[in-house]
Amino acid sequence: EVQQLRQAGYRQATYLPFATDPEWFRPRSSGTANGPYAIGFVGRYAPRRADFLKPLVEMDLRVWGTNWDSRCEDEPLRRCVVERHLVFGQALVRCYQQTKLSLNVQREHMRATLPDGRVIGTGLAWRHFDVPAAGSCLLSESVLELPEAFRIGEEVETFDTPEELRDKAAYLLAHETQ
Repeated sequence: EVQQLRQAGYRQATYLPFATDPEWFRPRSSGTANGPYAIGFVGRYAPRRADFLKPLVEMDLRVWGTNWDSRCEDEPLRRCVVERHLVFGQALVRCYQQTKLSLNVQREHMRATLPDGRVIGTGLAWRHFDVPAAGSCLLSESVLELPEAFRIGEEVETFDTPEELRDKAAYLLAHETQ
């Protein structure tokens, strides 16, 4: 965190979030991300991620990423896996472009405990910037730094529990103009 670095004596510390190349990450030529999938997640398997994605299986969920076949014990969730390897470059752009809602679920090591005892995600990721640029709606787990980069509820939507993710996904899919 920048404040911690400054307190440690680093005077030139500056926060620089990820950048997105608009030549790559842009909506499809039709100007909309209303592709064939309702909900998409791109990322490696982690038990915590599986817990968040399980309630979405019946909502046209698609998953791109490694270790879902070998580590995920939930058979219905494993059937949602489209690609079983990491997705990069234009393939990643297409994942976002053809998905109405793209998800961000933090891995366990990307979480911090606040002074009041709440646990929250920390650290912005590429997907926070790439997904909206590609024209998909970003539905992200709450991340401490997210309000510094986006207007929550306007530019991105957030969730804190698997149930809240399911409810917000259902709402957004039923109200696509929002």
